[in-house]
Amino acid sequence: MERFDAIVVGGGPAGAAAARVLAEGGARVVLLEKQSYPRVKVCGGGLLPRALATLPTGFALPVERTCPSATLDLGIGGRRFEVNRGSPVVTMTMRAAFDAALAQAAASAGAVVRDGQPVRGATHDGGLWRVAVDHDTVVAPLVVGADGATGVVGRAAGFAPLPLTIPALEAEVEVAAPGAGVANSARFVLGVPRDGYAWIFPKATHLSVGVLTMSSRPVNLHALLREFLDHAGIRVTRWLSERGAPIPIRVRPGGCARDGVLLTGDAAGLVDPVTAEGIGNALLSGALAARAALEAAGDPETACARYGTALKTGILDDLIIARLPANVLYFHPHLSAFLFARAGQPVCNGVARVALGPRTWRQSLLNPAGWGRLARRVVTGSYRSPRV
Repeated sequence: MERFDAIVVGGGPAGAAAARVLAEGGARVVLLEKQSYPRVKVCGGGLLPRALATLPTGFALPVERTCPSATLDLGIGGRRFEVNRGSPVVTMTMRAAFDAALAQAAASAGAVVRDGQPVRGATHDGGLWRVAVDHDTVVAPLVVGADGATGVVGRAAGFAPLPLTIPALEAEVEVAAPGAGVANSARFVLGVPRDGYAWIFPKATHLSVGVLTMSSRPVNLHALLREFLDHAGIRVTRWLSERGAPIPIRVRPGGCARDGVLLTGDAAGLVDPVTAEGIGNALLSGALAARAALEAAGDPETACARYGTALKTGILDDLIIARLPANVLYFHPHLSAFLFARAGQPVCNGVARVALGPRTWRQSLLNPAGWGRLARRVVTGSYRSPRV
């Protein structure tokens, strides 16, 4: 058995960020990833400015394409709203390359990176966690759980189950001709499927497309994706990949830290319930967990307390507030349609200010002046907001 100061389970954005920050702080840390890099992950690969701001200085981001705008369509052929900025609104990457680069940054900082190492189990005894992988066991007083919505760390540590996960289907496709259906814009289509949205992300030589539903009702996402692409006028010549995955859009009840285990990213349920984007909070929560461990000088109880406080103020309070717009957007279609009809562009601008930064849901939705301006627009049509 090899002993470390901390064990990170899961080599995605949350785990790689945690391992890097721990190593930079002088901790001896091992990062365990069940697959070998580069490995495919179900993700559109769209990075928002909020996520980019958490990357380390000098990080070589593998960019497929930059999009200076994002569009929101209200259904196929419905009204379209656009958000523009002077800098990229969405930066496109491929998760296989992105995650491998994050792991390499952790290794360069001094973390021990072991990919192709699926965790077989974890036990807690005498203040230490023993994490078993193939033909080996690693030991540490602290474990960072970054192994996703279906990971083993949360179960082994006795955390409450994730209360709500939603299904998503993502595909990489080649299209009929160079540039067909491809533009320098990230496209979202609300209401396809009902209670969800579809997306089209342009990459260097192909498209990343997908659909998700915020509802737990049974739905055939494979059929819906093909129907969506057909109605959108995108003729696929080759399906490069097609994979589904659960997305956790509710935080684990009872907290995300106990007995020396700090849950991060999807393992904690830190996905934005409005946008279903999780990379930004994954990177941030991984860094918060690492800093809490470093500040606690390896003491598990102190690390859990510090992480719990940092997570609440840095992420959780905002996610709770975000449930309000998510509920309106996906589960009250008449109210949502009314708001978009009367104040569609201001609503999109407001969402963009949160999704892209620097505002938070808390700052936006607890702002009386903002509600007043929106109300005037809805009632009189007098609201005028410049495009983001």
